Amino acid sequence: MLTIELCAALQTKFPIKIPAGLPCFACCGAVLDEPEQLREGTVVVGQAENFSQQCLYFMPEAGEPQGKNVIVYPVPELTLPIYREIYRLLEPERRLDRQLAQLDRAYLSGGLEQLILQAQEYLANPVMLVDQAFNALAMAPQRKLGIDSWDRLLQGEGVELGDLKQAQKVINHFSKKNITSPQIIPYQEADGRNVRRMIAAAVGTGQKTPCGGMEIIELERPFAPQDRQLAERICQLLCHHILRAPEPARVTRMEEQLLYDLLLYAPREREKLERRIRQLGSFQEDRFYFLAVLPLSKTSQRITSSNLRTLLTDEYPEGWCILTEEQLLLVLPALEPTDSEIKMAERLSKTGERMGQTFFLSMPVHSLFDLKQVWEFDTRAIQLADAWDDRPGCKRIADFFEQVFFKTLSQEAALSGFIHPMLWELKRYDEENNTDLLNTLCVFLSKNCDLNEASSLLYIHRNTLIYRLRRIEKILHTDLKDLGIRQVLSLGCKLMMYQ
Repeated sequence: MLTIELCAALQTKFPIKIPAGLPCFACCGAVLDEPEQLREGTVVVGQAENFSQQCLYFMPEAGEPQGKNVIVYPVPELTLPIYREIYRLLEPERRLDRQLAQLDRAYLSGGLEQLILQAQEYLANPVMLVDQAFNALAMAPQRKLGIDSWDRLLQGEGVELGDLKQAQKVINHFSKKNITSPQIIPYQEADGRNVRRMIAAAVGTGQKTPCGGMEIIELERPFAPQDRQLAERICQLLCHHILRAPEPARVTRMEEQLLYDLLLYAPREREKLERRIRQLGSFQEDRFYFLAVLPLSKTSQRITSSNLRTLLTDEYPEGWCILTEEQLLLVLPALEPTDSEIKMAERLSKTGERMGQTFFLSMPVHSLFDLKQVWEFDTRAIQLADAWDDRPGCKRIADFFEQVFFKTLSQEAALSGFIHPMLWELKRYDEENNTDLLNTLCVFLSKNCDLNEASSLLYIHRNTLIYRLRRIEKILHTDLKDLGIRQVLSLGCKLMMYQ
């Protein structure tokens, strides 16, 4: 839902004041007060200190709004009702996004069979997927419905001439009119019953004729508005299956084979590989990004690597996929000078969330001969780092560097001599008095002494954090405002993690 639509709906129920020139962008969700990090499109209700141009804020203040993306309401008591109403208005779109993502995950985990079961659950009507010759590829449910064509297929009789002519007529009409979205059409059974059907053609990129299609029969419940969007996504996945899945033994592109060889090359092979790179002429960019999909053994859901590879190749046609024994890798060129690591991570994060996969993005690679070293470093970082979770999205290897550095160092050196005695004293105090002051201090220092961020991470009030820091200063007889002391204690906290 767009910001303008959301505010118009709220204005009918609450006395809110909307600023002139309200920015228009899609709202993705609502939160009470401002958390540590905000996604683009978040609606914040209540209090906020840091304002983002890509978020919408509802503040309990008198007077006129003080920003183009700030809406005010008169009394704080309206905070919770406004938040609940925003959540209710946004929930249908959020639910649809979850369902679309789940369709991707179903296809990744079990192909068309799992996809159609998930589709039938969401659509609450019978669903059938067919190829170009109208042969049924998958159908759910697998029982008689009293629909002539459906029941004949279940009995193995195939499509009759009348069914085929009517289906071809509809598909040809789609092609002539350049209709790509699902269409609802009346369909008359042999017994005279009129049963509405949603027909969607699966048309691949660059194709003029459909490679397959989908049929949904309005039998269990009337068609819902979101059914069209679900049908469109199912047809996209059907295209992937028809055009790509039948080629598991597909000859690997010469570029992908070269990149695979670069991961394993020995120094004596460098001259030969340089000659192959010049002959191909495909790698003209000045930098590349290396993407590793979370090792298959660590994923929370079983996936089919060939399906995932196909989807990634189609979504990122500018890249090259490499399949090793443990990982699926993707090399992406930086096509524009403005393509930064952060922008690349944001784009990949959306893909990972939709596909239900965890991606790891390397730092920029300026030479293809560095791929092997970067791959080995990234693999080691993934194995050693313990501060990441397997939630779908994209993680940046750069965010793990410090942790991997200290963890590697701790395995090769005695670090206790670099930890200041004040920290050991604070640890003993915690053990004797059942307090959590050492952890409080380490979190505060790790957040660059930012009271708001540290208190949010510790789940305590800002004033509680200030009180604890004063206790720490009193116990240690030191001043935490001293930069030198903070640096010594901050390093000690990081080293203590690996003792």
